[in-house]
Amino acid sequence: MVTWDKICRPKKLGGLSLRKTGVVNTAFVAKLSWKFLTQSNNYWVQQMRAKYCSPNSFFQYKKKQTDSWAWKCMLRTRDFVKRGVRWKLGNGYTISFWLDSWCHELPLVELLDPGPSVFDRSQVKVNEFITPENL
Repeated sequence: MVTWDKICRPKKLGGLSLRKTGVVNTAFVAKLSWKFLTQSNNYWVQQMRAKYCSPNSFFQYKKKQTDSWAWKCMLRTRDFVKRGVRWKLGNGYTISFWLDSWCHELPLVELLDPGPSVFDRSQVKVNEFITPENL
C-alpha cells in the first residue's frame, strides 16, 4: 500500500507525478463558475442563469435542496472563485458597495465594521456614491 501523497510526488522524489484529484476537481468546478459569471452567450450559461440566478446574485444565492449536483458544486467553490474576482467599476449599478470586492482585495464589509444600519447592505450599490464631478 502506498499513500496518495507519495503517488502525487514528482518522479524525481519517487512518485508518479499524478495530480491530486481534489485540487483538479476544484479547478474544473471553479472554471464552470467563471464561465457562468463571464460568458453570457454560452448556451449552457444561459440555461443555468434562467434556472438559478443572474451572475450579479451568484455570490448571495442560497442553496436549495432541489438544486442540481453541478450547481451545488459551483456553490461550494464560491469562496475560492470570489478571492480571484475583481470588479471593473463602470457605472456602479450592479456592484454592491459593501459585499463586492470593487476597491480592495476584500469587500468593504470585511475591512470595516459599518455597524447596524436601517438599510439592507446588499441593496446599496456603488453608483449611489458616484457624483457627477467624479465621472
